[in-house]
Amino acid sequence: NRYDDDLINEWFLCEWADAVLKAGKTLYTNVLYTKALLCMSAIASELHKQEDVKQFSSRAAVIHKKLFDTFWNGSYLSDWYDYKRQDYFAAHANFLSILFDIIDRKKSLSMLDFAKKHSFANFTIETNYPRYPFWRTGPFQFLVGMADYHNRGCLWLQPGITYTISLWKVGQKKEAKEFLERIAKHIVKYNGVYEVYEKDGTPVKRLFYQSEHPFAWSAGLFLYAFNMFMP
Repeated sequence: NRYDDDLINEWFLCEWADAVLKAGKTLYTNVLYTKALLCMSAIASELHKQEDVKQFSSRAAVIHKKLFDTFWNGSYLSDWYDYKRQDYFAAHANFLSILFDIIDRKKSLSMLDFAKKHSFANFTIETNYPRYPFWRTGPFQFLVGMADYHNRGCLWLQPGITYTISLWKVGQKKEAKEFLERIAKHIVKYNGVYEVYEKDGTPVKRLFYQSEHPFAWSAGLFLYAFNMFMP
């Protein structure tokens, strides 16, 4: 009951940026959905289940087309679609589409160029561009002093790491290694991987909230990138 014109449809606070009031078809969820269908097709192929291969691959092709018809705005894949396409740049979701080989090289370069111009944040990449309006932040976030959790305030490593992998995938290997080294130095500086950081790079530690540590998601992504880059 969550499908809308083939894509997955969701309600507020459902996807990764769960502090932002988005509803409808979100890019992040549907990029993952596309990848999941491709993975299921590959698994079915290994098991020699040709009917399943056909089912999942044909479904993936439909969703792949819908993804671009719905979200592509000429420069990048937009953040979500409710009553119209919402042209915010969601860095993590866009880079995942490159990582998963869902998007072609020309569009990948366009995304990376946009991120470099608008979302560069020293040791990582900002979550979104531009800022979401204040009324798209969940009320609980204001109560605990974390209204900037997913809104160009707090900094996360996931967009930065998937950015480095995306650079590598399009052949910009020198730049990818340099950016991953920048992230590595930041991890070493604070003796571990934290969930989320302040603008000055310090792990978040506020009155009612402090950054989780250690944070497996970012740590796992970093190791994935490192193993990809190293011979």
